Amino acid sequence: MKGVSPVIATILMVMITVGLVAFSYSWFMGMGEQAKRSTETSIGTITSSQQQRVTFDIQPYQDGSDVKFIMYGAGTENVNLSEVKTYKNDREPVSWTGVAIGTVSACSGTLNSGDRCGAKVSWTCSPGDALTLVSPGGRDTRTISGCS
Repeated sequence: MKGVSPVIATILMVMITVGLVAFSYSWFMGMGEQAKRSTETSIGTITSSQQQRVTFDIQPYQDGSDVKFIMYGAGTENVNLSEVKTYKNDREPVSWTGVAIGTVSACSGTLNSGDRCGAKVSWTCSPGDALTLVSPGGRDTRTISGCS
């Protein structure tokens, strides 16, 4: 019986191997590009969700037992101001209310991007006490200390 000569068999095996390598390369490169696009989309979503949405004026206004401060809308999102938290000495929650500070209007409802508004916390402030302001998601935290 005659069969395929060893030279032709070797050439066929090399062609099949090269074909499989080329197919595998194109298949896995396509998967790599898809994973890269998916990762870039996820990173973009995470980055936009981590943008600061509220920042605080670093100079509070102390008026008797009231500590007044100004909030600024930052980033591209509007913020529900009920998400802004205040704590006495980093652990005791205290409430804030909107109040006009000079030409700055009182905070209420929603803080739009680029806007600013005034607020106050009324509490008995003793020397050594500190007031911590925490923006939504904890992205911006400021501590006001040194009560007189």
